[in-house]
Amino acid sequence: MGRYAAAIVVLIVMGASPLYAQDAVFVVTTTSADIHKAPSTGSAVIGKAMRGRTFEVRRELGSWVSVSWPEADLGVAYLHVAWGKLSHGTAGQPSAAVAATEAPRAMPPAQPVTTAALESVALPAEAPVAQSPRTSPLPPRALSLPSHVIGLGARIGPREMGIAATGRAWAYGSLGLQLEAGQSIYPSLTTSGRVRSMQLAPSIVFSPPDLVTNAVWARPYLGGGINFNRLTLSSPLDGINVVEHVVGSHIVGGAEFTSASVPQFAVSADVRRQWAPTRLSDFDLDGAGVTLSAHWYLK
Repeated sequence: MGRYAAAIVVLIVMGASPLYAQDAVFVVTTTSADIHKAPSTGSAVIGKAMRGRTFEVRRELGSWVSVSWPEADLGVAYLHVAWGKLSHGTAGQPSAAVAATEAPRAMPPAQPVTTAALESVALPAEAPVAQSPRTSPLPPRALSLPSHVIGLGARIGPREMGIAATGRAWAYGSLGLQLEAGQSIYPSLTTSGRVRSMQLAPSIVFSPPDLVTNAVWARPYLGGGINFNRLTLSSPLDGINVVEHVVGSHIVGGAEFTSASVPQFAVSADVRRQWAPTRLSDFDLDGAGVTLSAHWYLK
């Protein structure tokens, strides 16, 4: 009887059904998602995927997933999980109920099992257990970045930079437009007079790769533009009132920060340098300073 039982166990092991692993799918949920060459925001962007694009995930790497991308050097590119939704689906297994209802096959009459017959039955090698390629657990909730295309706000700085109403638009991906309208006050270098400057300053700004975490989105930027200035010189002692129009220029560099708790609100800090030639010899309109601004993005 022991030999019959051993033969039955061998047949059951050889006829066991395989199990199927889970498949991971990544769907882009933002307006567009950058396709990176490596799993880092500092790596090159080699393409873009629009909202609704679905990818079959090859590997899960913490906050990144690798997907097939034929344009890449090795046919593989990377997406940050903040730009979409990662889901898993289980492939179907053979139903135990169906297997139980199948009619049993007719068994041939039992034959004596010899020791030589048992030794000739080769037991299958134990299949290695597939290891998950995931290097770290995914965050419980991935940050969904807002579009941040058009924002309105205000800027404040030292007296030479003044205050201004500002608008910022990122309609061309890494390239953006900025428009500022405000005023500055310049004291005289030798007298008691002062110059009030009304300014209109359009700029073109460029954004290098962003820094994205589950809590903060930081977007650095560099740019420059021109200044249209209307200067009004007033001196209470001398009774002077002179108006002059000046065209100057400026450069700016800084970063825009957005918190995950208030995704439509962004705070910026930058350093700027401006030039504005004038015929008013007692006033120096050139200068540099640090300014702060805030924008609320409408879309």
